Amino acid sequence: MRRGLIPAALAGVLLAGCQNLPIELPEGADGREPDAEAPAPRPRPQPVALDLLAFYARSDGLGPEALRERAEALEPRASAPGCSEARLRSAILRLRLPPEQAGDIERRLAPCTGGSVEPARAHLAGLLGDLLDARRSGASTAAELRQRLSEAESRVEALGAENERLREQLEGLKAIERSIQERDRSQGN
Repeated sequence: MRRGLIPAALAGVLLAGCQNLPIELPEGADGREPDAEAPAPRPRPQPVALDLLAFYARSDGLGPEALRERAEALEPRASAPGCSEARLRSAILRLRLPPEQAGDIERRLAPCTGGSVEPARAHLAGLLGDLLDARRSGASTAAELRQRLSEAESRVEALGAENERLREQLEGLKAIERSIQERDRSQGN
């Protein structure tokens, strides 16, 4: 009798615990209309997009020489028509190069921004374009700041020269004052 009691008690406890669990039915299975305001399920990331994002992250630690070599190795495949993975990889590598070595990244991204491109690639190309715009804006700001720094250095140099000229005048006036005081002393004796 005891042997049958323990499994029955366990089954009762399990059923009592399951009573409070929420039950998720497929949409429309409960007879109600689907909620029009419910958010649409998020699309799963596409493997190509994940590979390209991982490639972007891995390229962060590469030096300019390695970036240039890898971009040149991709060039034959990146030059093919359409928005190939090689084209996006080439753009990623060139975005990490110094601006004067990067080449025309916009031209590389242009085939990837059209309407017939796979959405993940088009979004990635858009993000790369945004990075390029931010880099240009940053370069413009840096050039402006360098110009302002140069102007400030010139002003400091001019003020230093003016300060030196005034110091020399002050020393001359002090010398004149000393000579006047010595003359007055010698005449007073």
